[in-house]
Amino acid sequence: MKRNWISGNYVKENFLKGWMPPHPAFFVKKECYSKYGTFNLSLKSAADYELMLRFLYRYNCKAAYLPKTLVKMRVGGKSNVTLANRIKANREDKRAWILNDFKARRIYIHSQTSL
Repeated sequence: MKRNWISGNYVKENFLKGWMPPHPAFFVKKECYSKYGTFNLSLKSAADYELMLRFLYRYNCKAAYLPKTLVKMRVGGKSNVTLANRIKANREDKRAWILNDFKARRIYIHSQTSL
């Protein structure tokens, strides 16, 4: 199965629609890590999502879109391999919102599966 995902320019409100930046090509300046922290390792499958949510949505770190293919990878991953894993991942996504003092409703949870 092949998926061609082009994220486009960053729009803050897209997080509210369940959008997630393409994390394999997410580059961050060292000053963001110094100022806002690193990965929250208490999260298993949502550490990358929480970091991007915190940097981009909570603290409004500046984002730029590079209109180039930087990564080619297979479809799937740990959080999508089974329905049980997708449910666990959605719970972690919700926790990422709560950790950042945001109210997470189901529509906020990034996923390809509606729960």
